[in-house]
Amino acid sequence: MGTVPRGVEAKRSQTQSSAGAPALTEVIRENKRLSSLLALRSQIVATGTHEARGALVAIRGYAKLLLERDGGVLSPTQEQHLQIILDNAQRLTGMLASLSSLANADDLELEDCDFREVWQEALNAAEPRMSAKSIQLQYNPPLKPLLIQADRDKLGLAFHKILTQTVQRTPVQGVIVTAAAAVEDQLRVSISSPQNTLQMGADLGGRKQGTESTLAEEIIRQHGGWFSSSEGGATSFSLPLKVPSEHPQFEDSSSSEELQ
Repeated sequence: MGTVPRGVEAKRSQTQSSAGAPALTEVIRENKRLSSLLALRSQIVATGTHEARGALVAIRGYAKLLLERDGGVLSPTQEQHLQIILDNAQRLTGMLASLSSLANADDLELEDCDFREVWQEALNAAEPRMSAKSIQLQYNPPLKPLLIQADRDKLGLAFHKILTQTVQRTPVQGVIVTAAAAVEDQLRVSISSPQNTLQMGADLGGRKQGTESTLAEEIIRQHGGWFSSSEGGATSFSLPLKVPSEHPQFEDSSSSEELQ
């Protein structure tokens, strides 16, 4: 076969490159669209499961109160009916946790882990920055394991972003207060300064504090959790527990007031 002249070969390559450019642009556009849809899916699932969990917490709580005869003496039939309500509420709680995991299975490499370990690693990583500003950390680790299903690396990144921004906003010789506790089927965590205490579970509608918290919020939502931040710098988030807690376990009275 004869050799293709150099000019012809160059022109052919240029033509092929020009023909491939629209296809590449279309692929990039489609990937962006899919990424937006995945983010929207995560947000819808996180919002829906959060609202459903709130209703189930109320159902379980009042059913337990009635079973403990808080509202008066019950007949055996009434006790049986209440126990059925309680059992099914617990079953739905497990289904919601599974739904959150399935919705984000494509994005996360889930494994069983103890929240205390992942959170402590993030605190240890933030310690040099806190020392440089003479910031005092107030944190009493929960005594019992707080088991969650999580992508340990991504969740660790979210914790790192949250703590990094908190340190940046805290003045020299300031104080950072963080608390964690199991409340029913949820792990609840708050990070704040004494003058900007954020009541856990309250939606303050505050602005997001830059790209750091935006990334952290997305990761928390991917794990089926809920994230809230205020203009004053306080942050709180929740994550579904692998083993729901029958009773809230707080490390001290101040944590109890802050998280409930």
